[in-house]
Amino acid sequence: MERSGSTLQYNLVRGLLDRTGLGEAKGKINPTQLPRMQDQFVQWGEVKKYYVIKTHRIIPDSAKMANAGLIKICYTYRDIRDVACSLTQLKEKRNVSSVFGKLDQTTNDYFEMKKIPGIFSQRYENWVMNIPEAVRNLANYLDLNITEDIVIDLAEEWSLEKTKERIEKFGKENSFQLYVIRKYNFLIQKLRAKKINKIVKSVKAIIESVNPKIKLTRKTEVDSLLYANHISDKNGAFSRWKTELQPHEVSAIVERYKSYLVDADYLVDADCLDVIQSQGLYSYGKSS
Repeated sequence: MERSGSTLQYNLVRGLLDRTGLGEAKGKINPTQLPRMQDQFVQWGEVKKYYVIKTHRIIPDSAKMANAGLIKICYTYRDIRDVACSLTQLKEKRNVSSVFGKLDQTTNDYFEMKKIPGIFSQRYENWVMNIPEAVRNLANYLDLNITEDIVIDLAEEWSLEKTKERIEKFGKENSFQLYVIRKYNFLIQKLRAKKINKIVKSVKAIIESVNPKIKLTRKTEVDSLLYANHISDKNGAFSRWKTELQPHEVSAIVERYKSYLVDADYLVDADCLDVIQSQGLYSYGKSS
């Protein structure tokens, strides 16, 4: 699930495979690539080592491959109200309804994930509070024999402080490229808004030809998949929705995603129950 520690989870698995020598990382796979990579996934599954990827969509035929022992899935999920806050901030949107499309997809995927046998699910609010235990649980799921030194090493390497330092370093070392990417994305949005799609590829080619070092598709650190604003100033805080969302926004989310909130055991606090019982009336001030 997006904005639920999926990159941290990916890096913990990547670190485990690197330290045990039992696999390698293949980076992030975009949703549009998944159908074309089906044969590749099967080939990887038949090799006696792990290939770890990160994706925010379900791989086609996941259940079939899981039953055949060709795939293992590590999944993380979060309070959808906090996901809404995080996405709204990340995408620089003015209101939470602008990310409902993303939330629709991610909650649908949650229920589809539950149908796949043998997946390993981690509840964001629990596992990020105890990274060493999260590492042990991941290693156990992947049948990896690890030492406590590996557990401590990985937990320290991917602590919030160390991760923020890594992000800051990446941002400084790639400041010009990231600046160009922001300007390029803004220009492309304007062109597409005016339905001038024919020159989009030409603009990309021209920019990259002027400076071969600029890669408009590379916005993340190659190994870790971290990007410049990956962790917001909220530091992945819990229950931020209670102070950041307006009453009508909370009501809209609860109404739209009630089935997810109930199934994932998030619909238990008094604040949220009040929203449902009063059909939209909500009061701030209760602590999490």
